[in-house]
Amino acid sequence: MNLPESFTATCCQVIRDRRQKLGLSQEDVAKRAGLARSYVCDVERGVRHPALNNVHVLAQALEISTSRLISEVELNLVSQIDILALRATNNKPGLHSEILEYFNQRLSSGLIIADEEGFLFFNDAAQRITGIGKTDLPKEEWPQVYGCYKADRVTHFNPQELPLVRAISGEASDDTSMFLTNDKIPHCGRFLNIVGRPFRAATNGLTAKAGAILLREVSNSSN
Repeated sequence: MNLPESFTATCCQVIRDRRQKLGLSQEDVAKRAGLARSYVCDVERGVRHPALNNVHVLAQALEISTSRLISEVELNLVSQIDILALRATNNKPGLHSEILEYFNQRLSSGLIIADEEGFLFFNDAAQRITGIGKTDLPKEEWPQVYGCYKADRVTHFNPQELPLVRAISGEASDDTSMFLTNDKIPHCGRFLNIVGRPFRAATNGLTAKAGAILLREVSNSSN
């Protein structure tokens, strides 16, 4: 499976999972979206690939923004990355490298992946947003070194409160507001909206607990 196929399949899966989470039937979603039930069924099965305008109306029917729906797809794609190859900085060919290239070249949001041993991956946007990028620092030092503050711009996050640490521990998080400031970021700092998801990566019989976060810059803490 190549990246476009994987992206489409993951999108279909996210739409199905979201519908089931809301307790809606395919007919309910079809009525809300103004689409045929057979179309919704085919999308969920991966038989039909929804056009962007239909992704938008399906997102509305599923009570989620289009951007958040795409974020969920992107975070699900992360689980297809070879964590052991990341840890070994191995440019593994195939879908693994295609996904990494997508996150580096085409994703405007910052993506950070880490496991229990530390950081694994910063895409180019995450490097720019955080100012510091990937380091070997233990998670206990992340709030101070990266300058992770709550929306009041005064209170540091505790390490256990960080969306990425929560994700590694198996806890999802949505719409976490963070003010980020450090020596590598302009003095005004940056307000971020963060979505975090946990995943377990299994490669060659080995399983690793890992987490990923998407960072999006917002104009102020109220967004």
